[in-house]
Amino acid sequence: MCSECCGMIKNGLREYLHQYVARNEEFTEYLIPGNITQVKKLEMNYTNYETSIVQAYSVQLINWPLDGGVVSPSQITNTADMRKLRNALKAGECRWKQLTATEMQAHTNKIEAHKG
Repeated sequence: MCSECCGMIKNGLREYLHQYVARNEEFTEYLIPGNITQVKKLEMNYTNYETSIVQAYSVQLINWPLDGGVVSPSQITNTADMRKLRNALKAGECRWKQLTATEMQAHTNKIEAHKG
């Protein structure tokens, strides 16, 4: 179940960002030449999720079903919680969302406040 959840999160991120990049020509350098289904060097970074994913790509995993924020599925030790995450991902309840400029500014302010 853990690897299934990791795969759904990572593949969802790649697919979402690929669609975003395809709609915005100025980002085409992030695509691997000859392989339009992959975004260069994109890996899910749970440890630095807020900066390496949310800040870098202006996307957020919404409706995370577990308390405590986004964590690697490998850190989930409770089977019921793992099922809850898997079911939310499969149902599309927990999914990637493009952040608006206002949402990004609020997120940036939150990050800066935690640094202070």
